[in-house]
Amino acid sequence: MRAARVARAALSALALLVLAPHAMAGRCVALDRASPPADNWAHLAVGSAWGAAVAVATGSTAYGIAAGAAVGAAKEAADAARPGHTCALSDLLLTVAGAAIGAPAGLAIAPTRGGLAVTYTRSW
Repeated sequence: MRAARVARAALSALALLVLAPHAMAGRCVALDRASPPADNWAHLAVGSAWGAAVAVATGSTAYGIAAGAAVGAAKEAADAARPGHTCALSDLLLTVAGAAIGAPAGLAIAPTRGGLAVTYTRSW
């Protein structure tokens, strides 16, 4: 539980530090309506990949989600700094959603020496 609280606090601080100055300067939008659907799927896929990789490496779903969120925040900050690119909160949220899907999935289907260890649970 402590790791989850630390990850949530770090994620909140990161989002504020990275995106707040750009949002106040008018470089970020809440929803990027001009982006194609493929861009949305790409954000979801990248977040999922980072979430799964970090969760498997650390054994922590919270760290996987935090890592996906950090990657999403860094990408949006880079978009805000580059001309012709749009920094969008919706893109960040899609990346975080991908990490929230990928992190537990990565732990549920974790690679082992002999193949894959697939876990099963009936409770959510």
